[in-house]
Amino acid sequence: MEYSLEGQEISRICLDYAVTLETTDGTELRIETVFRLMSADGSRSVEIDPSNLGDTGEPVLHLLHQQVVLATVAESGTLTLTCMRGERMECEPDQEFEAWTLVTAAGERMVCLPGGGIAHWPGSAP
Repeated sequence: MEYSLEGQEISRICLDYAVTLETTDGTELRIETVFRLMSADGSRSVEIDPSNLGDTGEPVLHLLHQQVVLATVAESGTLTLTCMRGERMECEPDQEFEAWTLVTAAGERMVCLPGGGIAHWPGSAP
């Protein structure tokens, strides 16, 4: 499944036992389990644990004001977000918890289910 965030800028980042990214159109992505952040050239991969950011949270801040070029959700529930400069974020399902939630300004909601898969609720018509 592909969700169109193309051209949206990450305008806000919130770190509070989760990592929340908000885009300029009001879409909110909240990640509550461990995810990976990879550099544009693939030479660096950092595992981020939102419940214990410590020194590992700093790379997330580099996403601020970046433009999103692609956001995909696999049937398994794996979410991948790619930014204009090439950084890529990947969040896989967690066995016990909802790994991530995506909510658009129109109210569309997608949730990665515990153990994998996604739940999807359509939003209101434009």
